[in-house]
Amino acid sequence: MGNIWDFMAYGEAAAKSTQEKIEPLPNPSMWIANRFMEKIGDGATEFDPVKYPVVFFNKLTMPQIIVSDPEIVQDLYVTKNAKTDKDGFAELMFKDLIGNSFIFSFNDKRWKEKRKACAHAFYKERLNQMIEVLKEKVVEHIEQHMATIKESGQQSSVMDFEKEFSNILSRNIVHICFGVDLCHEKLTMRIQERKNGPWVWRDYHIPEAIGHLLDQMNTSYANKYYNPINWLAPYTLMWFDFSSYNKVYLDNARRVREFIEGFVIKRKKGLIKSTVK
Repeated sequence: MGNIWDFMAYGEAAAKSTQEKIEPLPNPSMWIANRFMEKIGDGATEFDPVKYPVVFFNKLTMPQIIVSDPEIVQDLYVTKNAKTDKDGFAELMFKDLIGNSFIFSFNDKRWKEKRKACAHAFYKERLNQMIEVLKEKVVEHIEQHMATIKESGQQSSVMDFEKEFSNILSRNIVHICFGVDLCHEKLTMRIQERKNGPWVWRDYHIPEAIGHLLDQMNTSYANKYYNPINWLAPYTLMWFDFSSYNKVYLDNARRVREFIEGFVIKRKKGLIKSTVK
């Protein structure tokens, strides 16, 4: 069953770091790699990717290879990409939001057909358009902050970089995917305004709503991933989660999907035009 005890130790350490409000832990794989370095008596307390560019890792029931050498990664994904495939976890993770999308599915016949159908969206000129949209979002946010600084009369403004960059990227992705910004469209969904707090209904602009939903998806994924009932998920390709948190997440995912499906229908009928130049 792989390194189950290490994952249980990680869960306890992560819960402790949250309760005591100390520095968050690294991702589970890196934390366990650091823990392994301490066990083997190598004199190191942290994993060194330069010294160990390739590591074979049994993550619960799924054997994995952690590759840190960029040349090996390039070889795997460029010249040897036909010999690699996705592990199925990402497909399970995003399924409630994007359904049976080819993005995270295995490289089978269905995946090849869908990829071919979408190839026209990724030629050079389209990529240039994507860059222009990103530049537009960055300029908008800079202008907003310059206006805030000017109005404050203090020649300064407090900025949450993580939040600001998250907003820029989410608006950029939404604008590229849907052809319009959608920052003025709103969606009602339930969120927890504080950890383990009550669920409350709130209205969010679409980029914000998708951002909150992705946060909930990550939490729901972690809850499922570390539940022993799902440790065979890589082979069964099925999740089980009967928690109230997952119930709310599924309802929010349904609301977002319904909005997206309705928007796509309007685009197909020509009722909404793209604003991507």
